[in-house]
Amino acid sequence: MQLPTVADRVWFAYHCLPRDDAGTLPSYRQLELAYGLSIGTFSKTVLGLRTNHWPDTIPKMSAALRCPGQWLMHGDGPMPKLPAGAAVPPRPGTGWKLHRDVPGWDEAVAEAKARPDQWIPAAAYLAGADMPIVRHIGRMTADLAIFVSGFAYWTATPAQQTRYSTQEARGGNAGRPPLRARTLRRPAAQ
Repeated sequence: MQLPTVADRVWFAYHCLPRDDAGTLPSYRQLELAYGLSIGTFSKTVLGLRTNHWPDTIPKMSAALRCPGQWLMHGDGPMPKLPAGAAVPPRPGTGWKLHRDVPGWDEAVAEAKARPDQWIPAAAYLAGADMPIVRHIGRMTADLAIFVSGFAYWTATPAQQTRYSTQEARGGNAGRPPLRARTLRRPAAQ
């Protein structure tokens, strides 16, 4: 998983914490008070406003987030596990990552389209590419591309399906020849 900054790792570790019965995470303030951290430590770190920490802050943050300090600061070692069904929203100040941004998307789509058991329209891959990621994906596979694209296409509105179909017909999928509409002919007069 690509978590290049301390802010990204703190955000991810925070979302790996256990939730209460209502599914709510503890607040930053609750964690800061419980582990003897300065108020604002987590919010300033997540926002990227604080990148350097005092040496005694790192063990407190890692204890509060229940993760190894070495991983938290440098990304080395085992990372915390995300609870089943939990999603990590984009970190504040960043946007949603899309499936097209996952390494191997284009190759996976090409492999999926080449399969003889292809069951979704080619336009669905454009919808899948535009779908935001809610869980980490290290590398895209053809099976995952088919699933994501099918889900994105069949849950799209009819107007969105038409838009993706039009883009596909105009050559919206690189590497494939554009589709050409057949000319409609009137039946011959009798």
